[in-house]
Amino acid sequence: MPGLSLSVLGLLVLFLQFVFPVQATVSSCTASVSPTSLSRNISADLIFTVNNAGSTTAVWVKITSPSSNFTLTGGNASGWSNTLSGSSMIFTSGSIAAGSSGNFPISVQTVDSEVAAASWTVEVSDDAGGAGATTCGGSTGVAISGDQVPPEVTTLSLSDISSSSVKVSWTTNETTTGEVQYGADNTYGSAQASSATGTSHSVEITGLSANTTYHYTVEATDAAGNSNNSGDNTFVTAKTGTTTTTTVTVTTTKTETKIVAPPKDTTPPIVSLGNDFKKVYFAAPVLAGTASDASSGILSVDYSLDGGRNWLPVDKIANPGNKTTRFEFKPPALLDGNFGPKTRPAIWESAALTL
Repeated sequence: MPGLSLSVLGLLVLFLQFVFPVQATVSSCTASVSPTSLSRNISADLIFTVNNAGSTTAVWVKITSPSSNFTLTGGNASGWSNTLSGSSMIFTSGSIAAGSSGNFPISVQTVDSEVAAASWTVEVSDDAGGAGATTCGGSTGVAISGDQVPPEVTTLSLSDISSSSVKVSWTTNETTTGEVQYGADNTYGSAQASSATGTSHSVEITGLSANTTYHYTVEATDAAGNSNNSGDNTFVTAKTGTTTTTTVTVTTTKTETKIVAPPKDTTPPIVSLGNDFKKVYFAAPVLAGTASDASSGILSVDYSLDGGRNWLPVDKIANPGNKTTRFEFKPPALLDGNFGPKTRPAIWESAALTL
């Protein structure tokens, strides 16, 4: 009978829903990455920030490299386990509550060539096995920048020294252009450029005064615009009416990079802790987190237990000097036995925390 068939069908649907419950999925997420550019042929850390914009808790995160230009070597997100699978890093056994975010550091090795920015793929799921994963939107592009290493002036020599001229020759460890800067003191004031582009150069300087001491330096510039010089050197021209052909060879031991001073950094670093501060700790926990500074890099991380009056260094800091680094520390015992944070983590000079 039709009525009986409908009742049986309804019971069957209820039975299937009970035995095979429908899994909700993370409906939306966004991701970002820092830094967005790495140098050629280096090992570095990328930190991906994942925001769960859905209504369910994410318990599985997968981050995939865009190409073989990046080789994944490790990962370490606080509260998560990680597994390296080819070009992907999978994080499990942790959670990102609905409306919350989490940081996922990944260590990579870059290739020795320039690469335009390419987007990494970030996926999340509320299933421990990654079923029904959602691909996050946002900005996850990372580029590999060009040459940032200045050239070296490896040898420097003088020849054909006369009362009014001298020949300056030098070699470099990579293809460069170059010029000789010279004058009565180490402020120079005159320059003669080399017409060659390569690793071997020579310049004849004319119009000099007889029997006079001159200061000079050779400046080399590579194709990426990195410059370096040989340091300050001197020579003496011959007396009037005489010419010497003595060659003086100088092996340079000093290399200096000309660096234009950057504008004063007025943006404070960003510090975040990965621990759960909703509960009270009755024994000193190990606190771990990340610190980043897009302008200057992180040299040290300190923390305070008394509102910033006194500071202690963290126990461990990874890759000091990088723009993004990980750290961890175990605070000393407090007199009240309460190890929960007295205030929210705040930013202080040189990337510091206050608890």
